[in-house]
Amino acid sequence: MVTHTQKLKRQRSVALLPAITLLAKNLCKQTWGILLITFCGIVACVGLVCAVPLFMQTAIQTGLQGVIQQEPGGTAIINYVSTDQPTPAFIQKIGGRVDQVFQAHLSNYLAGGAQLSLSTPKLQVLDSRSGKAVSQLSVSVFGYDPAPLAQRVTLVKGRLPQAHTAAKALEVALTQPVADNLGWQIGSWQQVRFPVAASSTVWRLHVVGIVAPGSATSDIWHISNPSGDNYAGMNGGTDNILASLPALLSNSAALQITSGISGIGSNVAPLAQTTTTPITTRPLQYTIPHSGGPGTDPSAIFMVYWSYPISLSHIDGNNLNTFIHPYGTLVSDLYDSVQDAHIISHNTISPVETQLESYQHEMPYEMVAVILLLVSLLVLALFMVSMLANVLVEGQLATIVMLRSRGATQRHIFGAFTLQGILLSITALVLGPICAIFLVGVIGQLLLPATASSTFGALIGNLPHTFGQIWFIALITVVVALFVMIMALRRASLIDIVELRRNASRPNRTPLWKRLYLDFFLLLVIVAGIAYYQLLAKSGIGDPILLAPLAFLAAPLTLLAVSLFFLRIYPFLTRLGTRSLAKSKAAPGVLAFSQMERQPHATLRMILLLALALASSTYLLSFIATQQYRIEEIADYQIGADFSGKLAGINARQSFKDLQHQYSSVAGVASATLGYHDIANSTVTQTYVPPVVVSAIDASTYAQTAVWQSFYAKQTLPSLTNQLIDHRASAIANDEIPVIADTQLWDRLNLYPGMHFTLTTDNAQFQNLHFVALAEVDYLPRVQDDMADSEVANMMMDYQNYSAVYAKDHHGAQIQPNYLWLSTHGDVHSISQVRQAFPTLKDRRASIAQAENEPLQVALKGILILGIIIALVLALIGVGLAAWLSVKQRRMSFSILRALGMAPGQIAKILLWEQGFTYLFALLLGLGVGWLVTLVVAPAFGLLDHILQVVGIVFNNTNLPLQKSAPIPTTWFGLMIAIFVLICGIVLLLMSGYGARPAVGQTLRLNED
Repeated sequence: MVTHTQKLKRQRSVALLPAITLLAKNLCKQTWGILLITFCGIVACVGLVCAVPLFMQTAIQTGLQGVIQQEPGGTAIINYVSTDQPTPAFIQKIGGRVDQVFQAHLSNYLAGGAQLSLSTPKLQVLDSRSGKAVSQLSVSVFGYDPAPLAQRVTLVKGRLPQAHTAAKALEVALTQPVADNLGWQIGSWQQVRFPVAASSTVWRLHVVGIVAPGSATSDIWHISNPSGDNYAGMNGGTDNILASLPALLSNSAALQITSGISGIGSNVAPLAQTTTTPITTRPLQYTIPHSGGPGTDPSAIFMVYWSYPISLSHIDGNNLNTFIHPYGTLVSDLYDSVQDAHIISHNTISPVETQLESYQHEMPYEMVAVILLLVSLLVLALFMVSMLANVLVEGQLATIVMLRSRGATQRHIFGAFTLQGILLSITALVLGPICAIFLVGVIGQLLLPATASSTFGALIGNLPHTFGQIWFIALITVVVALFVMIMALRRASLIDIVELRRNASRPNRTPLWKRLYLDFFLLLVIVAGIAYYQLLAKSGIGDPILLAPLAFLAAPLTLLAVSLFFLRIYPFLTRLGTRSLAKSKAAPGVLAFSQMERQPHATLRMILLLALALASSTYLLSFIATQQYRIEEIADYQIGADFSGKLAGINARQSFKDLQHQYSSVAGVASATLGYHDIANSTVTQTYVPPVVVSAIDASTYAQTAVWQSFYAKQTLPSLTNQLIDHRASAIANDEIPVIADTQLWDRLNLYPGMHFTLTTDNAQFQNLHFVALAEVDYLPRVQDDMADSEVANMMMDYQNYSAVYAKDHHGAQIQPNYLWLSTHGDVHSISQVRQAFPTLKDRRASIAQAENEPLQVALKGILILGIIIALVLALIGVGLAAWLSVKQRRMSFSILRALGMAPGQIAKILLWEQGFTYLFALLLGLGVGWLVTLVVAPAFGLLDHILQVVGIVFNNTNLPLQKSAPIPTTWFGLMIAIFVLICGIVLLLMSGYGARPAVGQTLRLNED
């Protein structure tokens, strides 16, 4: 009899979908706990990774808006001309041309019409009694329309200037510092004279108000006043006062200008101080003589300003060029369109455009650092996501094997668990970006200014656009998680009960990376890369900024290589631990290390996750510390003290001792040092020597005033200044000035101690001054801001020596100090007093605060902090889940040990030994790898200098090298270790309590076999 066997027909996958769905639903009811934990972990990974680009955008946008709002002069574009014909007809004609060009190029950005203002030339202040000109005292009058004037200033006393018909005096208002400097007060009647000739008409001014700038960033004088320098400190020079614009223009038709100022020759005699001019009450007007005379000033011209307010609220880091490019075309067209015979000079200024252009140039450096950091964090997050996927599959491995033994097909099992994974991934893809948005809001409130709330509101208000910026990163994270989960399910669905028990006893499969020696290969690549980088950096072949990304890319490779190498030697370490503990007869330790040796993958997973998190946090903290230290380092180098800068003017009748006492006695000042700043040039040597910055300091006080870094020189600052003081007698006797030179000058002139050389200084009428080399230092604090370090050399000398030799060589001529260094007390009140007394000096603390609050710095710091949060949160989730899974899988072993008579305390000791050494291995490995990665990534910290270029002139043109070793933030590092110990301690106590008391009867009866 012949039998026929009918081959079963393979069902379509669609036909299996109802059964797969039902199976997945039932499995969810049984394993909802591990599914929930895994889901929360994946959502956290997606949210944390997506938060990085969102925070970057929020920080930059907030910072840009802050710069726009805080820039002195606001967002206005100012076009101004200098003219000798400030008549209404001329102003209207030129203003029409200017407005046409503005409307043609920037109509979308204009927030209103032009605001017209006018400033006079320097007017000499006359003594009200004698009529003589007051020495070194002059004013410039700025005329505004009443409405803009009320917006720019805050009235302190009196009232604002007004225009009166046929007025015999011009009403003016002035700030309190100017009033104090001039000795004027409300109600004063003052005489001023146009400084062209003794026969010029005298103007009569009536002080009607005291005003203050409307805000800290309000600019009354249109940034840098082209008609004169604006000093506001002690002994001010030119002082600016305010008037009503209609009052200045009311008699413009009556002005009689017979010749242009530009035609006045340079052979006019200076004003004699004995010249007297009778006080007059004639109406405001002026005349310009043809031939000049006493007081003639070739630069005595009127300035006409057209200030256009602009709106940049919709500008962000991605579309800066939509404003910068039209602005460049505007400036070019204005130059071509505004042409007139009475225009002496013409210019257009926009400080906010300059700042935005700096951002546009420097943002690529920031983006390189951010992208590379994002890649590193993404790798860590993907590793975490893959581990979560594997943990999810391993946690359900027993269930998978049980379903196979009871008749479920591979397609049923694979489909049911894959459906779970797809649902988890889709939900995480939606919830992750939402969590990222709220995380950015929380971190933004902590790190960003209060104005960040508007930027954060824009993120929430335009969710489609926000999701469009981060969907790709979220999709990558979710796809990797799903892919790893599917691959793990594919392997798990092929395992039967026999193979499961064989693997549970001792895995016998060697990983692919170990068979291919991938760890040794990566170590060789990293060592070769570091050697190549050092070769390029030392030889000068490559730009360090272009090579810096290589160091960033080396971080994840170093982490991977060291991790794989540790995986290779880990079995040897566990065997060594087992043998060592076997000799001591510590049963819990022997059992713990035996388990770690027999099934290393559970502990290895926790070790690697904790070590990677700790290593990443270590080098990110080093980056943050380097960022902060670099800002302080450059500020110290550029400013040299708490406050420093050029003095506005010095009364020649005051002695050096009186000046020293005057500045030292200012409230809040702890120490003051006067000095002299000049530029010298070499004419003797044939070797090119850059301009030499001469810093003549008071050696008696400089060591107490200056901020001196240890790497400037091998000698301490007091020892250097003492050498200058010791040579005072020989300097005068030998007619030579002992100097301390920096390395650049020392090498250029081939100096050696005691060598004599000669230079000419700008203020020595180009006559030679003789110097003698005293000592060499690597760096000297800068006093010349407008020249790069590579363009100048520096030398420091004692002011007493310099002034004495100068006087001896120039027939007794004296030089007055023109530079000041201040050291202040550290309390807020003292610093505020000094800032109020010296508003024009460079402020070290303010420069540091400005750099720290600069948007790109805040964005970078925030991303680094986000990276640390990502590492620690992922470590907490991953370690907790891995430890729980490890204990859960071994509850059968613990139940057997309990049944054999082992006490719960001994089982807890086994877990304490196992988990404790796991965390100890993780701590040592993490710190070691973190230190190694910090060394590897340290060259990339040079990107910080390019990011700092956008914060202003104080951080520009600096060649101060980065220190070879990154600073260690002791406080933050200790806090990180404390958090690490806290996480490990909580997990250790929970797992030891969970595993020490298994339900013996239930566990032994319900064996999954």
